[in-house]
Amino acid sequence: MKMVKNYGGMGCKALFLTKEVMRPEAKEKCNDSGILSFSLASSSSILPKDKSLYMLLESELFNINSK
Repeated sequence: MKMVKNYGGMGCKALFLTKEVMRPEAKEKCNDSGILSFSLASSSSILPKDKSLYMLLESELFNINSK
C-alpha cells in the first residue's frame, strides 16, 4: 500500500486482479492491506465478470482511503 501512496497519492486505490481463483489466505491478505481484489475465475456472481468488476470499482469510488 505504501507504494500506491508514494506513486499515486492518497487518492489512489490498489487493485489486485487475477485470472485464477484466489485462495482465502491471499484474499485475507489483500483485505488486511486495504487492497481491492477481484478474480475473473470466481463464480460467485450471476452477472458477467466485467459488470461485477465495474460494480466493485463503483462501490469503492467514493470511499476515503485510510491514512
